[in-house]
Amino acid sequence: MNNSPLPNVYYPDYTNPANPKVLAEKVNQYPAPPTPKAKPAHTFLEESVSVMKQRAALRDAPGGERSMEKTVAIFNAWTGSSMSIEDGWRFMIALKQAREVQGKFNADDYIDGAAYFALLGEDESGKARNV
Repeated sequence: MNNSPLPNVYYPDYTNPANPKVLAEKVNQYPAPPTPKAKPAHTFLEESVSVMKQRAALRDAPGGERSMEKTVAIFNAWTGSSMSIEDGWRFMIALKQAREVQGKFNADDYIDGAAYFALLGEDESGKARNV
């Protein structure tokens, strides 16, 4: 509705709730929800080290829990495959990557992913290979 005294001049109706200015004022009455604080990258790595130490103690292995060799051997026996230990770690990294894109954020995906990548690095660093 044009309440203007002049026929071709529009004066906005500031009492209309659909008016953008009125809407903006209503929206600004409510505070924005708090933004979650990002977890620093180093905490994922530190927690990964802690988890690896806990699992080493649980499995009673002084050098840490290293079950990938056995896991790959079982898998290869079941399937007739020839997966390597390194491919076993890569498989676990891929599993964590697939999980981290589904559902809500879960720090465990990143903590375990960091550990699996470190364990792959450990296995690869023990090999003499030139790239």
